[in-house]
Amino acid sequence: MPDALSALCIIADVKSSRAVDKKNELREITEIINNKVESRLITPFSVRNGDELFGILNTYSDGYHVLKELFILSEEKNTPLYVGVGLGFITDEDLNNPHEVNGSSIWHASSALSSLKNKKNRIQPPNSASKTFSWQVKATSSIPYESLNFHIYFLFERLMKRTDKQREIVQAVEELNDSNNYTEIGQKLGIDNNIVVNISKTLARADYHLVADAERSLCRLLDYFQQQLILNKERGEQQ
Repeated sequence: MPDALSALCIIADVKSSRAVDKKNELREITEIINNKVESRLITPFSVRNGDELFGILNTYSDGYHVLKELFILSEEKNTPLYVGVGLGFITDEDLNNPHEVNGSSIWHASSALSSLKNKKNRIQPPNSASKTFSWQVKATSSIPYESLNFHIYFLFERLMKRTDKQREIVQAVEELNDSNNYTEIGQKLGIDNNIVVNISKTLARADYHLVADAERSLCRLLDYFQQQLILNKERGEQQ
């Protein structure tokens, strides 16, 4: 019997895909994400069936960063998405084949995606911070995964409120190894006057430190859930 690998699966589907063709945009999104998280992928992201994005990561906390990237790219590429996220396991075979790889993380992601697309299913945690992007995280009932949907909702709500200028400065800070080197950031963005003061005020208005701390907390929670599911599996509990 093949070994089981702890994994997080993401399946994204274009909203109203019969009315709009977003194949090129999906390919661009897929390439961007694969380049950013290449070393942490079990199954690289690819486009399936023309309007569906599929990929598997080996660390749950990396899943949040990919979901956030999808959230941002969905808006930038004008590509509305439903996104199902599944926490669980996959079998250690056909890992490079998005049509054949199998396991509970994929089942949970598929179930989450189906719930989002089911218009009759309205009783569920907040899962949409914008009209163009909806998501749901699912896992076995042995962990309180529902809290993840609320946590992500509040984070994405903060991200949506940022102005273009705030997003530009936050991105520059996140990409710089020394995030406190505001002088370098100011020079990069063409800010000449009172660089430190202006950047500090912009970050404060963007709730940068609050969001960053909350994201670190969420990632620790995801890593904890991953360890708990591994322990549960070793005890023989259903995943």
